Amino acid sequence: MKESKIMGERMRKQDVTLKDISRVLNVSSTTVHRALYGKEGISSDLRKKIIQTANEMGYRLNYAASSMKRKTNRIAVILPTRKESGSMYFIHLWKGYRDYLSEISSLNIVADEFEVEEEEEQIQILKGIADNGGEAYQGILTFAYTRMPEVIVQYTRLTAKNIPVMVLDDQENDIEGLYSITPSSETLGNLCAEFLALTTSKAGTIIISGGRLNSKTHQEIKKNFQTYLHKVSSQIKVVETRPYVEKENITEVYQQFRQKFETISDIIGVFAISSRDNDELVRALTDTGCIGKFRVVGSDLYGKSAEYLKKGIFDAILYKSAYEKGCTATRILTDCMIKQIIPQKNTACPVNLIFKSNLSFYEDIINLQE
Repeated sequence: MKESKIMGERMRKQDVTLKDISRVLNVSSTTVHRALYGKEGISSDLRKKIIQTANEMGYRLNYAASSMKRKTNRIAVILPTRKESGSMYFIHLWKGYRDYLSEISSLNIVADEFEVEEEEEQIQILKGIADNGGEAYQGILTFAYTRMPEVIVQYTRLTAKNIPVMVLDDQENDIEGLYSITPSSETLGNLCAEFLALTTSKAGTIIISGGRLNSKTHQEIKKNFQTYLHKVSSQIKVVETRPYVEKENITEVYQQFRQKFETISDIIGVFAISSRDNDELVRALTDTGCIGKFRVVGSDLYGKSAEYLKKGIFDAILYKSAYEKGCTATRILTDCMIKQIIPQKNTACPVNLIFKSNLSFYEDIINLQE
């Protein structure tokens, strides 16, 4: 009772001190300082209790000032290359991470950036960091491809060294110290399937692009998309184009779409699962005279896809929140490193379908520059 009264009184004050917190918890001010500033020599449970009490009392660390007294914190950023043809999704992931890091520049956080083209390259970088003892980095930001066993091994090695690892487009529950921004694959697949089911006839063929061969997210979106439509109507047939690999000629996507448009007579809708597919889909629609003949859903929001929506070539765009994911992942990782805030295992960013009617709310995303 006495402790609650003291805490209540302190929370009403604006200038809570380390001594106030130590008095409430009956520990030394040195112990409180160690807990709040990430120092060693204190148990994990006590650290969490001190941080929780400090938050409840309204104590606010001056992170910018304290960072000036500490050595530079370094993170390794290992993300898919922005050079992949047509992949605005990855460009926006990079942009989100860089913009947030720029906002917190006063906290002395430096990033070493690694652009990778495939999962094997990602594994080698993670392994190299772990082999060197992990001493060079205080945090890791990376991306989920297919979750090969060797990737999980490296995650485990790094987190065992108390290096927090944040993984974009993954969902993790087993490894302590590993956190994820979820891909929301079920929601993405269901959202597009629901739109097409509501706006087309309950019989006919819907074309979905095959997506990237080594993308677990693309495969899960397709699975959920098809499952939803099969529940809605047994008379809706889903036909898939062939999945692509990163270095494959992008004109193959065009040929796949064109062949389907020319040979299937009962198409009622088409869904491009990746921004890489958008231009080739539009080219195939144009060359076969199919614009306006059935519903079309594109992927990812940027200048060109917004124009397709405005012109009526696309009926909707699937917005996967790549920019927000990049920002959120960086915020969570740096808060964990600097502020000792233990995040939840998995965090989701809202996803949406964008139409002409709500496009104006996304002008800041459309105008993002690489």
